[in-house]
Amino acid sequence: MRRRMPTFMRQAILCALAVMTRETELVFTSRYGDLPTTVSMLEAINEQDLLSPTAFSSSVHNASAGVADQILGLKLSHTALAAGADSFGAGLIESWLRLTTGEATAIALVHGDLALPEPFAAVGDGEAWFVGLRLGNATITGRSFDCAAPFDAGELVVALSDGVRLLQVPIPS
Repeated sequence: MRRRMPTFMRQAILCALAVMTRETELVFTSRYGDLPTTVSMLEAINEQDLLSPTAFSSSVHNASAGVADQILGLKLSHTALAAGADSFGAGLIESWLRLTTGEATAIALVHGDLALPEPFAAVGDGEAWFVGLRLGNATITGRSFDCAAPFDAGELVVALSDGVRLLQVPIPS
């Protein structure tokens, strides 16, 4: 399966798997999704070539979230959001709302973007980054900010990928 994954999906899934557990629901965000794959499909259409079914299925915005769930054998919900430059912030708000309303007890928030390919590179910011956060439904007591979460109290796990390396950092409580 890994050989058929485009770079975007591979990096997003690496970050997702680093922070997901069997109890986490996935919130995935991206400004553009897998734009390099989409551009290659548009070029194929322009050249009247056949489209790859694999490329097509991996180009939809929620493809990475769906494949991450499949790899782990999960049947939990996932959400895919695109809100332009505010995509990561929209994912934080979505995660917070789902945790505070009790809809979820743990969220894996994953954001991913690649540098924009030609002909869009001139309008992009050139930033390629992927990050995964595991967030728990913590309760804050008084002013001491003691946390009680359903997994390792106060745990925050961050996974960062630059397209080459994956760094997973558990931040102690």
